[in-house]
Amino acid sequence: MKKMKSVKLGLALFVAISCTIGVQQSKAQTSEVETETDQFQDIPVHKKQTGNPDYDEIVYRRNLIEYFRGAYDLPEFVSTGDREADIENFNKSLKVWYQSHPDFISVLGMKSYKDFVKYDITCYPPPPDFRKSDSDETYRKAFQTWMSHHPEAPKLQGDDMASNEKFEREKAMFYEMYYKK
Repeated sequence: MKKMKSVKLGLALFVAISCTIGVQQSKAQTSEVETETDQFQDIPVHKKQTGNPDYDEIVYRRNLIEYFRGAYDLPEFVSTGDREADIENFNKSLKVWYQSHPDFISVLGMKSYKDFVKYDITCYPPPPDFRKSDSDETYRKAFQTWMSHHPEAPKLQGDDMASNEKFEREKAMFYEMYYKK
């Protein structure tokens, strides 16, 4: 009987110590996570929920890129005309930047030009220059060609009247932002 009590007491003591250690480890892990999230709470960019997750992601990533460019000198894509060399230079400058800011790899989640081109407007070719064109017609054709390759250019989504009206509104907004600017 005495042996049973000592075994039960030993088992109870073991369970109590194990629970205490587990709680302490859990608190330590929680404080590590809190420290990590506290570290990034200084970033004033937050994802907004509009109901369109693709749009929300694009806006969030663009705002992150803009913030890091202003606050931490995140490199921009510079187009010199040699696209392959420009991409290689951009990737190299990103590697150097991430070496000096390793904590931001997980925040941005973009490590190369291939990732940035989806969200970074500096990766898009600029619209044609109106002053360099021979005529309005030449510029209009060059602009339409440029617009057809631009990732944000409006696309016709259907063949009904509502889709056509939406496309025309988006096209007008696109022209307002870029045409002859």
